[in-house]
Amino acid sequence: MDGTASAQVIFSYMPIEVFLDKRITLEQLRVLGALFSFRGKDSNTVFPSRKAIAKRCGMHQSNISTATTALERLGWLTKIGKGGFSKATRYTITVPETVADSATVG
Repeated sequence: MDGTASAQVIFSYMPIEVFLDKRITLEQLRVLGALFSFRGKDSNTVFPSRKAIAKRCGMHQSNISTATTALERLGWLTKIGKGGFSKATRYTITVPETVADSATVG
């Protein structure tokens, strides 16, 4: 080691179906990966602010809502609330049935 402090490493565990869904754009993949990184091992619901999501995936904050709305339309998320100053939007992460059914291991 060179003596400098190292940054905390944050992991994002995602189901392989995320990578098999050809409908997901790179930007949406980055946002979904960031949302998975906020997930605890016993819950699929997360509630980071758009600012926290943007920081974690290296995107501008203004693009987060567009990506999460598209992911909701694709079946990857359910959004509860509109966010704002007093309360963050809650995101429940799911695997769309159409993607889960088409995923094969082999």
